[in-house]
Amino acid sequence: MFSPRFCNTFQEFHANCDVHGWGHTLDRLEDAFGPSWSTFMELDPDPIGSGVIAQVYQGRWRATNGKIAVKVIHPFVVESVALDLDLLRVVAGWIDYILPNLSAKVGMASFAEVMTKQLDLRVEAANLSQFQANFASVPNVKFPSPVPGFVSASVLVETFVDGQHINDTMESAASARDRRHLAATTVDTFLRMLFLHNFAHGDIHPGNILVTTARRGGDRGIALLDAGIVNTLTASDFEDFVQLFHHIVSKDGMAAGRMLLEKSPSHHCTDQVAFSASIAAIVDRATRNLSLKEVPVGELLQDVRTTSPLCML
Repeated sequence: MFSPRFCNTFQEFHANCDVHGWGHTLDRLEDAFGPSWSTFMELDPDPIGSGVIAQVYQGRWRATNGKIAVKVIHPFVVESVALDLDLLRVVAGWIDYILPNLSAKVGMASFAEVMTKQLDLRVEAANLSQFQANFASVPNVKFPSPVPGFVSASVLVETFVDGQHINDTMESAASARDRRHLAATTVDTFLRMLFLHNFAHGDIHPGNILVTTARRGGDRGIALLDAGIVNTLTASDFEDFVQLFHHIVSKDGMAAGRMLLEKSPSHHCTDQVAFSASIAAIVDRATRNLSLKEVPVGELLQDVRTTSPLCML
C-alpha cells in the first residue's frame, strides 16, 4: 500500500525503538524470578532489539551455556497504553456519533483487547507453544520455545534462535532460487495459519522473520518471532472467510460481492447489483495475474475501499 521509500524509512521502528535502562531490567528480573535469578542465567546488558512494548536481551544458561533470549516489558508501558486506549475510545465515540455505520467503537474494542494482551508476556508464551504445536510437522518453520518456570507477565525467557533478518538475506548475495524459496515458505506459512489453523501471527513484518541456517544439503528455513498478537476467528466467521476466499480464487467476484453484503447487517447499499459488479471487476483484475508478485495489492485494496463506502459496509 505504501511506497518502497516509505517502508524502508519506517521499518527501523520494527526493532529499533527507544530502549530502557539496565536498572529497570534488573528490577523486573528480580520481581519475576527472585534475587537468585543471576545464578541461573547471564545476560548481555546491551539489548539486541527493542519494540514498542518490550526489549530483548541475549543471554546464556550458566549450567549448560545454551543461548537464551530474554524479553522485558518497558517501564510505564502499561499506563501509557491505557492512556492511549482511553483517548482512542473518545475518538471512536466521536466517529460513531458522526458516522454510526462505521461501528468505530466495535473496532476500538477489538484493538484494545489485542493491545492489552500484548502487555502480558504469559500470553505470548502460550501463543508460541501453540504455534510450535501447529507447525510440529513443518521442519523449515521454527518458533522460539518459552522456558517453563521462567515466564511472567513482564519477563519472558525463551530459546534463542540464530538467524539473519529476512530483509538482510534478500538484499545480500542470496541466489534467485533462495529468494524464491524463502518467499514461498513465508507465504505458505501464513496461509497455513489462516486456513488450516485459524491461528495467525498478527505482527508479521521483516523484523520478526529470521532466515535460519540450512541443514546439510537442504534449504534454509524461517523463524517467526514476537508472537504477542495472534488473530483467530469464531467458527462462523472462519467459515465465512474461507467461503469468501473460495469465491475469489474461483474468480466468482459477483458471489464475493453478494456475500459481503449478506454478511454486513447494517449496510445501506441502494444498488447491490452494481456493488457486486464492482467487486467482481476487482476480483477479475487480481486473478488475471498469474503470479503473486504481479498482483497490485495496494491498488486492489484501494479499489475495495472506494467501492465499499458507496454501500457503507
